[in-house]
Amino acid sequence: MAEYRATLVISVYKDIAKLHSILETLARQSCSDFEILISEDGAAAEVAEFLVPYRERLPNLAHLTQEDTGFRKNRALNRAIRAARSDYFIFIDGDCVPHSNFVDAHIHQAEPQAICAGRRVELGPRYSQRLIEQPDFLHQMENPWRYLTLSRSLHDDGIKNYEFGFVSPLLHRLTHKRPIHIVGSNFSCSRAALEAVNGFNEEFESPGIGEDSDMEWRLNAAGYHIKNIKFLATVYHLHHPRSYVVSERNRQIMTETQADNLWRCRRGLDQAIP
Repeated sequence: MAEYRATLVISVYKDIAKLHSILETLARQSCSDFEILISEDGAAAEVAEFLVPYRERLPNLAHLTQEDTGFRKNRALNRAIRAARSDYFIFIDGDCVPHSNFVDAHIHQAEPQAICAGRRVELGPRYSQRLIEQPDFLHQMENPWRYLTLSRSLHDDGIKNYEFGFVSPLLHRLTHKRPIHIVGSNFSCSRAALEAVNGFNEEFESPGIGEDSDMEWRLNAAGYHIKNIKFLATVYHLHHPRSYVVSERNRQIMTETQADNLWRCRRGLDQAIP
């Protein structure tokens, strides 16, 4: 029997300041029966040292590392799936702070044949820095009336997808039938779904496509559907300059995958770890 109801996998690479905000928020989630698995694409000493005091506060915390030899996020994610102590997975990135009901929403919306897809609020630089320095400020943003009063200031700061900050069952009921795509920073699914497609495709060795678009296509091809859980499961993306563009190699891999109908990838979960 699984040890936890869900495993929250956080993809990280060295950014301790943002990880601090995430972990402080996870300590106050509305449910506690979940594992936190930090999936580090690297093995930075400062990350390991930073996590030491959290191990007492968060007994459900685990940390996985691998040699830092370039972008190998998908390999790190597959390592996390193998190591997890639950049969349900929620994925976020290390620059996304979850709403206090985030984990509970994913767990309660889970269905055997569904991939649950939430959305993220894109914060501007000033409010991102405030949330990094004062993680408790998230409480104010989660309050719908306070969030409304901050609207002008948030928009002046360059917020995007402001509306997803309203976590509301009513708004969800009004929009849940609309088609949605998964984003790698806010989706969840069962272990069975991940094993069906052999996990994340490790042929992708640069950012973009490999963690979301490719995974969505392969899961759909394997018979799973995308479930819209907008306005129920929200994360707040902390601003930073975009550091990549999708490579042509990534596009080529996905084009070839679809042309050959390779919804079960060749390099994934079932390969041995050296």
